[in-house]
Amino acid sequence: MDLLDLKIYKQLYIQRNTSAVSRYLYLSQPTISYRLNKLQQELNITLYSYDGEYHFTPQGKVFYKYCERILRDHDELMARLEGMNDFTVNLSTVATHLYLEPIYELLREKRLFPRVYTCRSDEAIRNIIDHQADVAIVGGVNMELPRHIDAIPLKDERIVLVYHQSLSHDIRKIPLVIDQKDSGIHTVVLNYLEQFGDVNIVAEMGTTADRLTLINQKPLGLFINETYLKNIQEQYPHIVVSDTYQIHRNILLLAGESSRYGDIIRALIEKLNNLSPSH
Repeated sequence: MDLLDLKIYKQLYIQRNTSAVSRYLYLSQPTISYRLNKLQQELNITLYSYDGEYHFTPQGKVFYKYCERILRDHDELMARLEGMNDFTVNLSTVATHLYLEPIYELLREKRLFPRVYTCRSDEAIRNIIDHQADVAIVGGVNMELPRHIDAIPLKDERIVLVYHQSLSHDIRKIPLVIDQKDSGIHTVVLNYLEQFGDVNIVAEMGTTADRLTLINQKPLGLFINETYLKNIQEQYPHIVVSDTYQIHRNILLLAGESSRYGDIIRALIEKLNNLSPSH
């Protein structure tokens, strides 16, 4: 048993899917299966059963807790040994628009020079779980978080339907272009649409600006974050904003409970929570 075995088991427990583990760790599925079987043989216990879904035994659940703890301690040890002093922030696209400036202001006051990355929400979440980032700000969380990760609500955000003015205000009659699967709101929108039965999803594509340009010209609709609504009527005069079809969710700040920057993170949460409503 080594650290790679622990990483494989940890990701299997979180993601419940060997294909997802394979993609995440850049390992083949046969390698993952082999090492998981060997791990159980070495421990001489059954960690899980599989019947189309993974079911973890009481021993498997205990092993995950210790597995996660060992990996966290290893990451913290390596960070200290390497003398790391970078404060790393991961932001989703919307979080970058909302919070980049106040984050830099606060960290400059604290004499820190942060490393800030804009990335997909799922990537930001995984970086927090794997201790590759000190703070992540994302729109909602669609996966189970370990107990040592804090999720602090910062702001309620609306995700709003917009559509070409030639269409009727009936979501069942609007051809929808939705975000690609790696977008932070892809799953949120699909879950919301389930309540309407048959809806017409015609494409998954591109950036928000590309989709808005398309919908300003063609009889289509899409869901966008309210952040993009500010100048929409000036830039896209043929687009209508729905006051009926809207989704609400929290923008969350994620941070590890044992982060070496606990005081900085608490100051950051206070600053972001006290921003004006325009944010």
